[in-house]
Amino acid sequence: MEVKQDLSLQPDPVVTHTNDNGSKTYYSGVAQSCDSGNTSTYYGRTFFTTNTTYHDSSHKKLTVC
Repeated sequence: MEVKQDLSLQPDPVVTHTNDNGSKTYYSGVAQSCDSGNTSTYYGRTFFTTNTTYHDSSHKKLTVC
């Protein structure tokens, strides 16, 4: 899982990432980061390293740390 910053350019930079834990049906992961109190738009991307398919979450505007 990656948390990415939406800068309206490709590719968006990865802010933080984590490996997931889970079974063949359900997965979870915890990623933490800090951006010095800046406000920006972020989204999560999940994918399998053995496949090119991925899923992006909805974009959220956040002020972090």
